[in-house]
Amino acid sequence: MKWLSVLSLVLTFSVFGQSDTLLAWCRNRDTIQFAENLYPFFTKWEKGNGVKVIQLGDSHVQMGHFPQAVQAAFTALGDSVEASSFWFPYGLSGGFNAEGIIVDTVGAWKSTKMVNATSDTHFALTGHSLTIAETGDETPHLEFKLDQSTADFQFLIETTKKWDFSCAEATVERKSYSTHLSIITLHFPKPKRRFEIFAFPNTRKADTLRVYGFRSTPATGGFQFQSYGSSGGKYADYVDKCGYCFDQLKAEKPDLVILSLGTNDAHKPYTEVEFYNYAKAMVSGIRETSSKTSILLTTKPDTFFKNLKPISEEVVKNVLERVAQEYDCALWNLSDVMGGNDSILEWYMSGLASADFMHFTPKGYQLQGQLLVEALVAASKSKVK
Repeated sequence: MKWLSVLSLVLTFSVFGQSDTLLAWCRNRDTIQFAENLYPFFTKWEKGNGVKVIQLGDSHVQMGHFPQAVQAAFTALGDSVEASSFWFPYGLSGGFNAEGIIVDTVGAWKSTKMVNATSDTHFALTGHSLTIAETGDETPHLEFKLDQSTADFQFLIETTKKWDFSCAEATVERKSYSTHLSIITLHFPKPKRRFEIFAFPNTRKADTLRVYGFRSTPATGGFQFQSYGSSGGKYADYVDKCGYCFDQLKAEKPDLVILSLGTNDAHKPYTEVEFYNYAKAMVSGIRETSSKTSILLTTKPDTFFKNLKPISEEVVKNVLERVAQEYDCALWNLSDVMGGNDSILEWYMSGLASADFMHFTPKGYQLQGQLLVEALVAASKSKVK
């Protein structure tokens, strides 16, 4: 990694216009607990060769501003960071697509969400899927309109031998990605911005086709950053409903996983035992999947949703600290960095938090991502010393 002075990061905040005092106080509290558990990641990051970071979370991550700020902060340090996530067209399920992307469906496609699912565990890290089981009178297909042209385009599916795919002007390649997942790659002779992907069964009785996300083919090596968020997501959702979560993590082999969860958990009436079992299952599952992966747990921001404090806020906070110690994770306490109890009000007055007192504004997420990376930088420099 190309270590630069944190001064370069400080200068980026001139665009925010928030109170210098609030910013100074946040920086004074901006530390990572149990940072020694991130030393394997720091060592590889310092060498600057083939680093991969994956961030998992809820709506704070799904909206995109937070992970984009994390990626931008890494880039400001001199790393050439490439976003290599499989993105999902959330516009098909009532959310918002990534900027510069329009996706339309033709046929009986259904958009399903992990958080709302009752028993279906057929989800990968995106927490969403496009499914189709019957073709009807018209061959089902997906129409893409991208701001930037791409020569190679991929989509992630649940492995099936009963569906084939085609795309005009593109050759189609199918490869195994993990135990239960496959990647379909389209190779265009010339980069394209608009194209259609057709799906058709090759047997009389097709199974359900599940598509989990799309991406342009990422470059190999360098610094890869992936982010996956599902609105309303909790530890329980990833453990009980995201059946291919650990399957995908095993295939990706990240050097660092950032778990940006806890906001929705804190609004559930959990006992410490109940929440501990979910947090432990998530962390131990990552450990079993990839023993060399460093894990950073982040706590929820200070919130005041619908004039109420989360009923399990202390439970979630205490359990995450316990899990971090028991499973050799690091911990970044966002609520404390913000200023603790009721600090969301000051963030709101500074234009950094939304009126629901749960989410941030784009500027607030930029600050959050910047503070997270600054904390990583400070922890990594203490390792060097």
